[in-house]
Amino acid sequence: MIMKHFITLAFTALLSISALAQTKINGIYYNLDDDTKTASVANKPSDLYKGEIVIPETVSAGYEYTVTEIGEGAFYYCKELTSVTLPNTITTIATNAFYDASALNYISIPASVVNFGNFIFNGSGIEEITLLATVPPSVTEKTFKNFAINDIVLEVPEGSVSVYEADAVWGKFKSIIPFPVCNEPVDQLPTAIENIAVKNVVSVLGNTISVQNAKNVAVYNVMGACISKNNTTTVANTGVYFVIADGKSYTVCVK
Repeated sequence: MIMKHFITLAFTALLSISALAQTKINGIYYNLDDDTKTASVANKPSDLYKGEIVIPETVSAGYEYTVTEIGEGAFYYCKELTSVTLPNTITTIATNAFYDASALNYISIPASVVNFGNFIFNGSGIEEITLLATVPPSVTEKTFKNFAINDIVLEVPEGSVSVYEADAVWGKFKSIIPFPVCNEPVDQLPTAIENIAVKNVVSVLGNTISVQNAKNVAVYNVMGACISKNNTTTVANTGVYFVIADGKSYTVCVK
């Protein structure tokens, strides 16, 4: 009876492990949950993330999995990580997600994120955060513990600044400012490919947007969300994007 019980427990544990397996897909490690068909971005200490990382909404590995989580310690100690683009499917940023990612100085957090772990930016180089939720997500003091939020700029949707300022945690950021929203209809906008004057400043190759000879750059999607502040931005989806470079606005089409 004891041996039978042990075998049952071992089999149950094996099922749990097989239901949550780590897989590398297009340079990113995921924990794949076969039961829920969801994926969590994972850390691989022997193969740390570097440069610009674009996380897709879904990944395929036999089945299609929706990427819903930046897992615990996903970008832990990734000191050469400079940019992370999060999809609108992410609902959770787990504990220590960006711990000690010292070269990461900016991130845009989708409105879909409702669960925040502890110490998520501890030791990171974050100087500015864009948060797309119109209502402040629920967080605790531990979410930003050992992270000097009183030195960090927070960008939020227009009309939500006062709400964030009144929040017990979010209100502690150095300054809370509205991010610009682009409201011009997409079907009436020119593309960088069609506008010759833009070619010397902004160019598109594949799914990468490049900005030349500009110091202050911001790339926005059609919803007005700032997705990058880098001169080179790789986007996850095709479509129209807005680029502001040294105060001038450009529109590009990623096909």
